[in-house]
Amino acid sequence: MDKIQEVLNKLQERTAGSMTQVSQNSTTNKDECSECNGMGFVMYLKNGYEFARECKCQEAIKMRIRYQNATIPDEYEEYTFKNFEKREDVHDLMLTKIVEYLKNFPTQKPEPSWKDGKQEKFKGPSFGFIATFGEQRIKNIGDPNARNDLKRKHNNYGIGKSHLTISAAKFLLKNGYRVQVVSDPVFIQDLMTAKFNNDKGESFNNILSSVTAYADFVIWDDLGKLKWTEPREDLYYQIFNELYKQGKPVIFSSNEDIETLSDKIGQAAASRLKGMCKGFLYPVEGKDQR
Repeated sequence: MDKIQEVLNKLQERTAGSMTQVSQNSTTNKDECSECNGMGFVMYLKNGYEFARECKCQEAIKMRIRYQNATIPDEYEEYTFKNFEKREDVHDLMLTKIVEYLKNFPTQKPEPSWKDGKQEKFKGPSFGFIATFGEQRIKNIGDPNARNDLKRKHNNYGIGKSHLTISAAKFLLKNGYRVQVVSDPVFIQDLMTAKFNNDKGESFNNILSSVTAYADFVIWDDLGKLKWTEPREDLYYQIFNELYKQGKPVIFSSNEDIETLSDKIGQAAASRLKGMCKGFLYPVEGKDQR
């Protein structure tokens, strides 16, 4: 009987921790579960013995936490695969390719596995939508008329890259994966600012670990948006090299082609990222649908 009580006490402590995190990060669904009465587990009998199992309400709580930690921007709240409009051939191509890519991963996140006493990290190929003719290449055209012609011919804005990568993020979250959504200009600027904080690197490491430690998938929006600087180039390589070593998937979009992306984030980082894609890298262009 003492052992049963000990198990119950541990379960109560774990549930209290989970519920505290939810209360801090979520204001939704505060109604107490009718099955477990807010305990987080239910008791059942088997072969005359009483056992405890996690209540089904806990998965809903975990999903809310995953969504909150993913930091999906508010303007992307409505993006899903179902409401993606296919108005051109490129839209059909993009939707097909990202759905094919997601089939490389189990529908539900597998349970953690262990090898030689160490937990094996989740691994997989990366995926990217890039421009056929990069934004920086167009900006470098001196003749305004020629520049405008190229913009119309090789438009890369408003064709649904972010819609599909965010839809992939939501699909993965629903299936139990931990996802971190990164807006390139915000994330890199936050990291650069944190480098100069007088806290022995704590702020910098906390921000960096959201992609290198926490996430199973990193969704990187608008990669290469910022102007090149040497410190930023070093930072991009540090991040993508670490993700490469872990085999961690990155799903990204960029308005640059592979060459102009190299100019923005550095050749080493761009080459590393291209290799991580293992063929899942698609230059796209089309009419601006905004």
